[in-house]
Amino acid sequence: MKGFNDLARDLFGVCFLITILAAMFAMPRQEPIEVLPIEVVQAQEQELEIPSQVAPDDNEGLYPIPQFNDKAEALFLKYKSPLSGKSPIFYQKGIEKGYTDEQIALLIAISGTESGFKHTQFHNYWGIMCTRNNKTSTDCGWTTDDYAIGRAYDLVGSYLPRWDGTKEGLKKTFIGSYCQSACTNWVDNTWYFYNEII
Repeated sequence: MKGFNDLARDLFGVCFLITILAAMFAMPRQEPIEVLPIEVVQAQEQELEIPSQVAPDDNEGLYPIPQFNDKAEALFLKYKSPLSGKSPIFYQKGIEKGYTDEQIALLIAISGTESGFKHTQFHNYWGIMCTRNNKTSTDCGWTTDDYAIGRAYDLVGSYLPRWDGTKEGLKKTFIGSYCQSACTNWVDNTWYFYNEII
């Protein structure tokens, strides 16, 4: 006759076996993976015309790869800006419109000067005045930051190529035309933000 220890060991063994079997049957069955010959895979890729990943300089502008500007993002974070995470949109839209990295950084810097990288409910970071419903204000009808960034290039873009890249050039290009009033610190602030980004 078996002793208590023998019975406990047998019972434990049976419970263990039942647990293993239950786990095996509870696992979903995986279908075998079909491995296609390389010729078939290549033919399928050609049918789909999948563009290859290429470096930005090698693609002749067909597939611009948005840049993530860590320095701009650091400023957005520092000023608790809703633009946080949006530096690739500045670069994507800027590249699409033919602007240089310096001109893109300047548009970002201007948003710091004009609004501290913040906006009113109108997504207007640049203090651009628009006339809507016979009223002039910063309400240009922009409903998203992405759209506003694109419109800012359209409205500020004529100034960007005229800027020579210097602090003095900011004064010559923007003061009196883009910035028409309360411009005392405009050049200094824009130059500061620009150098923080570039």
